[in-house]
Amino acid sequence: MIPMIMRLKIVDKGRKKINLFFPVVFIWILLAALLIVLLPIALVVALLSWGRGGKLVLAVYPMLGSLLWNLSDLAIEIGSRRDNSYFSLYFS
Repeated sequence: MIPMIMRLKIVDKGRKKINLFFPVVFIWILLAALLIVLLPIALVVALLSWGRGGKLVLAVYPMLGSLLWNLSDLAIEIGSRRDNSYFSLYFS
């Protein structure tokens, strides 16, 4: 499933935790509109360059969809031993 919320969590030892939630669904709506607008241009480019890699141009749309679909449950965690701080970014 495409992630709809991004959570940013910052933990600093001795300070209060910070949890921020960002709705990512608006970015997906804008990206979908951009892909729909660019589809005719991609089709024309693919047809004009069919012998020289036009198939790759047509493969970009399914690859991008697969990439976005698999972003859910992605976690990026960064920690520092020296500062005892912790930064994490979750897509869900």
